[in-house]
Amino acid sequence: MGQWGFASAGFAALLVVSGCSLPEDVDHRPDVRALCEAMPKQHAYFGDRGAVWDAACARAETAMVLNAAPAQVLNVFEELVDDLYDAHVSLGANSATSPRLVPSGLDMWFEADTKGYVLTALRPDSAAAANLELGDRLVRFNGLTPDDLLMTRVHAGAGHLPEARKVWALHAALAGNRGAPREIEIERRGRVLSFSLGDPEPASDATALRYRILRGNIGYVRLHNSLGNRDKVEAFEGTMAALAKTDGLILDLRDTPSGGDTDIAEPILGHFVSETQAYQMVLPARKKAYLREVDPVAGKTYDKALIVLVGRWTGSMAEGMAVGLDGMGRALVMGDKMAGLTGGIEEISLKQSGLSARYPAYGLSHIDGTPRQDWAPTPRQRADFGDGEDLLLQAARARLLQR
Repeated sequence: MGQWGFASAGFAALLVVSGCSLPEDVDHRPDVRALCEAMPKQHAYFGDRGAVWDAACARAETAMVLNAAPAQVLNVFEELVDDLYDAHVSLGANSATSPRLVPSGLDMWFEADTKGYVLTALRPDSAAAANLELGDRLVRFNGLTPDDLLMTRVHAGAGHLPEARKVWALHAALAGNRGAPREIEIERRGRVLSFSLGDPEPASDATALRYRILRGNIGYVRLHNSLGNRDKVEAFEGTMAALAKTDGLILDLRDTPSGGDTDIAEPILGHFVSETQAYQMVLPARKKAYLREVDPVAGKTYDKALIVLVGRWTGSMAEGMAVGLDGMGRALVMGDKMAGLTGGIEEISLKQSGLSARYPAYGLSHIDGTPRQDWAPTPRQRADFGDGEDLLLQAARARLLQR
């Protein structure tokens, strides 16, 4: 299948605070009120979340006792944002026992059917991939049935359970909390099996991307969760120079759960267009929608056939790249539903605690108007096989060879 090439670049560090150093002897309730007043006005997808938000805010203010310990303060905010059931909402700090984020801290994906929950995606090189198989059925996790498990991430308004809240809560609970055990029972071909799972995140890959030439002179580039890394642009330019004479290209975005920003994504997209084109629709809360454009990289356009691979760990800006390449008619996108992260992120600073809350402040969509978080390739194809044979990559290569 060819030898790997690679381009190294350091990752942008996530803010992780062991223990958490929030100020003591401070009344944090004004921060609760500030966040609670901001979300209905500023969260672009607040919608039916409003059905539980008042109760969630009242619960948080009651729990935020004066002079609470820092760990308790952080936990109150964590449970408050849980009740927004939005994977694109997060706090600017984590303790050693904080909940992991989804999808970056998740290694398995289950979908509901008439018999319960079936495993449809596994993150490669993860604890789940080492033990589970696609098609496994979820029986219990940490001793809880799926329905009881998801309720551990539902705090206020437990009677309000739209499907989006259940899906978010189940996968947030499967990601678990830092330092906590993860014990899973699954049913596989009529047998119930139990596994102790380690941390869900694969070991960090120090390379910004990997590339190789597949049989048939097909280029293959896999980005590794660093679309927030400014060195990625230079690394990608070097990669495209090495693959310039290939007869087709596969751009693999299945390992980009932490997203990134347009300053990195747009120069990458610019390698695949020969003129300025609109690739994404931006929907500000109180302004007219507009199209965001990408400019070509002068003299470096790759004009051969392009296939983009996506799956459950294609997140945020990588989702924007996929819908953009599809909308521009520049690539065939193959795979499954993506992470489904909502909108463009802004943040609100909480003055008493020093925390910040990140949230989707404006909508994003495919240029045909489909909300980005709802868009999926047609037809859907299984995308994330864990440590098993990569059938999607094989299908993409075969598709290019048929052209």
